[in-house]
Amino acid sequence: MSLTGQVTGRWKNSKPSTNGIEQFTLTDDGTNLSLSIRGAEHGFMPDDMGPLKTTAYSADGSSTDCIAFHAKGMADGKTYSFAGNVNKGLIIIAIYIEVSNNEADNFFVREFFYKLK
Repeated sequence: MSLTGQVTGRWKNSKPSTNGIEQFTLTDDGTNLSLSIRGAEHGFMPDDMGPLKTTAYSADGSSTDCIAFHAKGMADGKTYSFAGNVNKGLIIIAIYIEVSNNEADNFFVREFFYKLK
């Protein structure tokens, strides 16, 4: 799948006071897409996650442009699922957090990111 620079690169959260993902990087080594995440300093995300194996998705079976991705990782007794999609030049990531130790309920967060130059 062609990534054409649309999703690869460094992305920063549009909300400066986030307690989730501060920024992330999507990289393509020619074979695999990977996601590396930096969590906010005092937030619910680990400081650093990744690189995580990431699956790319196109708009339909005939397109070769990546418009969405999915990745999964584990840290601190939690499973994190990241589902991202491109919309109007931003990437929106839906974060599903499953808590395995019954200390809290599972939860969902959605965040918006712009590409850094």
